[in-house]
Amino acid sequence: MDLVALPYAYFASLYRIAREPRLFQEVHTYVMFIGYPRSGHTLVGFLLDAHPNAIVASQISGLRYLKHGFSIPQTFSVLVDNSRHVARVGREGRPYSYDVPNQWQGRFKKLRVIGDCTGFTRLRRDPDLLRKLREKLGAIDLKLIHVIRNPYDNISTMKIRSGETLLASVRRYFSMCEMVERFKKHVAPDTVYELKHESLIADARGALRGLCAFVRLGAAENYVDDCASLVYKSPHKSRHEVVWTPELIENVEKQMSRFAHLGGYSYQD
Repeated sequence: MDLVALPYAYFASLYRIAREPRLFQEVHTYVMFIGYPRSGHTLVGFLLDAHPNAIVASQISGLRYLKHGFSIPQTFSVLVDNSRHVARVGREGRPYSYDVPNQWQGRFKKLRVIGDCTGFTRLRRDPDLLRKLREKLGAIDLKLIHVIRNPYDNISTMKIRSGETLLASVRRYFSMCEMVERFKKHVAPDTVYELKHESLIADARGALRGLCAFVRLGAAENYVDDCASLVYKSPHKSRHEVVWTPELIENVEKQMSRFAHLGGYSYQD
């Protein structure tokens, strides 16, 4: 949605709350994703959105609406509308589908968890939004999901999709790593869930159960199985699609050593 749509969204959300005042009364967790583009976090967001008790919007940020004066219930209403819209029209322009068969994308039984997977860019521009969000959520828990991918693959895909130089992507990636570390220092340790993309691929069912437990959701076997069917069988090593010089490989390796969450990654694995 662009800025022109804000007035419409504001009054439409007020109307929904008036008609369904109890719609969000059982929500106990708000989820946001912190991290990097092309890390696999969009897939994780769609898998959570398929849960019968969760809505995770894409392509919009709840922070934007809170910043423009929307209440928490109004913001939740906008996120629900987005989830329904995306489920109806699909991910236009994507090379593959995120639709989880037989599950609940765009719908829910009882809404317990809500959020979006696109708020980090706005947080980077205005870090104080995190404090404001926590204040407005009140008794609702804030949970941050940090999806991590091998930096060489993550940076390579960022370069391929953006058209920028590889060095520019390296700099952008590590500036986001620094920002993630700053945010983590301002929240309790149990607020952040770190999920390696490669771990999701290696054990999708185990990773999904852990993720659901983190946001206080159950994980029925049919939900876990259907989500697992959507996960790649092996990681895509996009590092081999761009030219990495020995100097740049070493540069990234040295910078990786500053961040504990990047431990265990290398260009060779």
